[in-house]
Amino acid sequence: TKGELIIVDIRRSSEWRKTGMPVTSHGISLQNFLKKVRNDFTEDVVELVERDTSRPIALICATGGRSAYALELLQEAGFSRVFTISEGMLGNGTFPGWIARDLPVRKCDNC
Repeated sequence: TKGELIIVDIRRSSEWRKTGMPVTSHGISLQNFLKKVRNDFTEDVVELVERDTSRPIALICATGGRSAYALELLQEAGFSRVFTISEGMLGNGTFPGWIARDLPVRKCDNC
């Protein structure tokens, strides 16, 4: 639905294979952007939301560091409702993370 929160897992595909991904998430890796292999991380997210940069998006990585960086990239691109799942999949030292909280995950079929 249009106002529904979209979760974007920005980790590498090797991480998706290892732990699985949040069950309703979309995998758009930030890794290629950071390595300058492809500079279209933001464009991939724009396409995901069908160019509606007001759609609410939550970013998740392993421990919160990359998602904080990606949040800034998306805000610079005009996204107005971007959030981070700051404890990440594995926990951040303060909070246990998606997996330890036993939140639903799915296998990454095309990784």
